[in-house]
Amino acid sequence: VLQQKLEDAGYDVMQIATALAAKEQRLVELQKEKNRLAEQQREQQLQRPPESGPAAKRRKLTSVKLEDQQPLTDAGSYVPVSQKKLAGFHADESTLYVRAEVRELWEALDKAVADARNLSVRGPPGTGKSTEVWAWAKHVAKEKGIKVTWF
Repeated sequence: VLQQKLEDAGYDVMQIATALAAKEQRLVELQKEKNRLAEQQREQQLQRPPESGPAAKRRKLTSVKLEDQQPLTDAGSYVPVSQKKLAGFHADESTLYVRAEVRELWEALDKAVADARNLSVRGPPGTGKSTEVWAWAKHVAKEKGIKVTWF
């Protein structure tokens, strides 16, 4: 019935069927090529030496001398925090307003380290959680002469 309606409308049904079959064949060929390229890429990744490529550069640890960090203990004060790019921040320096909660965070971090426990710091984005922890890590590292591994 559909074939008859198409022919009555002036369409060449055989030409349409041939064109559709050719497009379907092309799609099959493209999918095979996509799969072949994906397999080739996987093989190349497996053959790549572990110390090459951008991912390996990110895994490489760098040892640098940390600058002194003023403690964030005086609520209501402004304290500069530097070397933030080492911790993955976009800006290398910022000034942090010390809230009462910052002192509580530093005390919780000290207690967690003393008790060899993990500590989760939660809060809304952009409120300074990472910067406060980075400042604490720098301060403690300089004060106690220990290394910081930030990831």
